[in-house]
Amino acid sequence: MSTGAIAGVVVVNAATANAVAQAAALEACKARVIGYQHQTATVEEKRSYADCIKRLHPNPMTDGEALAVKAAIAFCILAFLGGCVYGWLKGEKLFGGSLRDGIVWGVVWLLAAVTICIAGPLVVKAVLFLFS
Repeated sequence: MSTGAIAGVVVVNAATANAVAQAAALEACKARVIGYQHQTATVEEKRSYADCIKRLHPNPMTDGEALAVKAAIAFCILAFLGGCVYGWLKGEKLFGGSLRDGIVWGVVWLLAAVTICIAGPLVVKAVLFLFS
């Protein structure tokens, strides 16, 4: 057997062993995550759990996705505050007083903002799908 053939066999065996080891580590991580108890875990167990979460979910949010989530949260907070101010200043005293009107209108505007944040991207994806 030539040296090149032996080297090829060694490379294939190493790749196979690596794949088997990765699969075994993944299964061990799944078992560790299922049986994890935060209240009684030691620091080493917590670190091992964090490593398993990184192994099981290797694709973190991109910077653009994180920025979009932050913008949606800021939009919802501003909508709530805007609704509170609107209800406090311009409310028709529907709910027993200006403070209560402000809180109710704030919640209404917050729900509208959450609906926009959830439905907006879905509508955009649906339109892009229809015209693709």
